[in-house]
Amino acid sequence: ELLLTSVNANASAHGLQLEGKNLGDLTATAQTTGSNVAYNVNSDFAGSSIKVTGQTRLEHDYPTTASASITNLPIEQVLAVADRKDIAAKGNLSANAQVSGTLEDPHATVDLDLTKAVIEQEPLDRVQGRIAYDSQSVKLTNLEVVEGPSQVTVTGSFDHPKGDFQQGRVQFRVASNEVQLGRLHVVQQ
Repeated sequence: ELLLTSVNANASAHGLQLEGKNLGDLTATAQTTGSNVAYNVNSDFAGSSIKVTGQTRLEHDYPTTASASITNLPIEQVLAVADRKDIAAKGNLSANAQVSGTLEDPHATVDLDLTKAVIEQEPLDRVQGRIAYDSQSVKLTNLEVVEGPSQVTVTGSFDHPKGDFQQGRVQFRVASNEVQLGRLHVVQQ
């Protein structure tokens, strides 16, 4: 078993570009004190604000606590960098995430907010929701999709044996107000 005992790093990249488009700057630090490594990442990728901070104990299973925040990230820029031309989506993503636990027992929550979105030619005013993850479940709470006066709310869960995503139980609930089908781009075609 490989066990890290110290991690120390300072890195920065300025004026990152892809195909002539400015992607922004990135700074990252990691500093070990005793058996803990603290890390910090900041970026203004594509005009957004991305911040990650955390701490990990350098011992078996690496107990960790970390948080991340993303503000105004244009998802079309992320898809371009990932060379995913097959996904027709744009909009501004903001998110906050909390991660804790160990490699064997991870826990995470992510709050998402996507505004001014167009997904597969369907304009959406807002998509927001929360995802919670642990070693035996993924829960989607109050995913809300809003387009004009139409609103759809989805909750769901996937409960599974630890480490096994091939088996489990999936539940979804969908609620909506009066969805105007004539406004949907897919129906208009």
